[in-house]
Amino acid sequence: MYARCLGLDEKYGELIALLKGEDVMHVGQTSRQRVDLPSSYSSDTSKFIDDTSASLDGHSKAFVDKVDGMIKEVDEHNAIWKGKLTEMKKQAEHIMAQRRNLASQLLDFKNNI
Repeated sequence: MYARCLGLDEKYGELIALLKGEDVMHVGQTSRQRVDLPSSYSSDTSKFIDDTSASLDGHSKAFVDKVDGMIKEVDEHNAIWKGKLTEMKKQAEHIMAQRRNLASQLLDFKNNI
């Protein structure tokens, strides 16, 4: 459902941008927008590099944390589904045993009438 909502948002977001006459960004494209850096970076490029590196490190840590959380959730759901499948298998075996028992009883009933 979430993925579907994201798809709709992307689709209609692009449609709205086209209707407004804006350029639509595609995956792999860079922004055409020019961004001026603060003047503190012009005098000290190592500060810019350090800040950029720290920002990327923070983003990568957050990304890794999110991915680890997703893996944990998938593993939990996987364990739940395995339990449900085991339970359904037991129920199916019980139903088959009842079916065999009732089929033999029905055959005996037909033969004795």
